[in-house]
Amino acid sequence: MKTHYSFFLLISFCLTSCEQSGQNQQNTKRLAADSTYIVSDSSVFKLQSSDPLVNVINIYSDSINNASKSGSLPLFLNDAQLDYNNAAFSILHHPAPLRKMIFDKVTNCESLKMIITLKDSIYQIHPKRETGIDVKYLEYSMWDLAMKRYKELKCN
Repeated sequence: MKTHYSFFLLISFCLTSCEQSGQNQQNTKRLAADSTYIVSDSSVFKLQSSDPLVNVINIYSDSINNASKSGSLPLFLNDAQLDYNNAAFSILHHPAPLRKMIFDKVTNCESLKMIITLKDSIYQIHPKRETGIDVKYLEYSMWDLAMKRYKELKCN
């Protein structure tokens, strides 16, 4: 029950923290100076699924896709333990590989390049196994996932 409550709090936070396209210029400049927000365009709200996990993945991937426009990367990329801290459990009671699922939806090469070219080692921290629970793709850091997706998209 605690996991579901935390997950819905995360969704509520994401939905209230998102910047929708069409907001006035002054508000956009103010938000661009704050690296803790998630940037989303309004299309993510039109495509909302009844599955909360799909909605979170869409919002997070959208925030990475829009990072090149805002000039700042979303703060959740600093959380190597994202899969555990925002666990969504499957039928088999294993956390979903949220980080990988997010990067699989990223399509903006410029935003991926922002992650890859940063000299900040925080994106190169590998997640650590918690409480004996395995999550797929633990061998990949956020940087590794960005690089993998960059290559899949054949970005230059």
